[in-house]
Amino acid sequence: SFSKSDLDSISSQVQMNARAVKEHSDFLEGWLELGLSKKIIGDYEGARDAWEYAGVIRPLNSVSFANLGELYWRYLPDYPRSEKNFLTSIKNKPDDPSTYISLSDLYFYSYSAKRDRADDILLEGIKANPKNTDLMRWLASFYEREKEYFKALEWWKKVLAQNPTDQLVKQTITELEVKIAK
Repeated sequence: SFSKSDLDSISSQVQMNARAVKEHSDFLEGWLELGLSKKIIGDYEGARDAWEYAGVIRPLNSVSFANLGELYWRYLPDYPRSEKNFLTSIKNKPDDPSTYISLSDLYFYSYSAKRDRADDILLEGIKANPKNTDLMRWLASFYEREKEYFKALEWWKKVLAQNPTDQLVKQTITELEVKIAK
């Protein structure tokens, strides 16, 4: 819960952003901020409305769609809508690793009908961002959780190739090699 000063601050943010978008209805940043403020205070429908409108005025932005993906996943559960928004965000900004990771987690933890897509979307992210070790790490960890140790090892080795001095990755590789050898 929030202190009175926190609530006053958030309320003033909401009012300021509401004035800004009222004066300039195509002010993307104002709509994004308004949605964020509304989400913070638990007005999820208000956040949704702000971000949906941001997507209407800037259909090629990625932030409002990624925010809607999270909102429909965690706060207003509607997994098909969450997926659709994450995919739009990815299409609009394929070089943002965090959206691939969020969508993979949606599939893995929540959207059981599409759980088998959890690694596919990470592979697509790596294809679009071949040097991104965050995506590689996420994929390697995913394969470890799934007890697919050969695939996990393959991806941890790719992470190590990008970061040859990473001792934790070296240790993880050694542990996996021991598991596989058993």
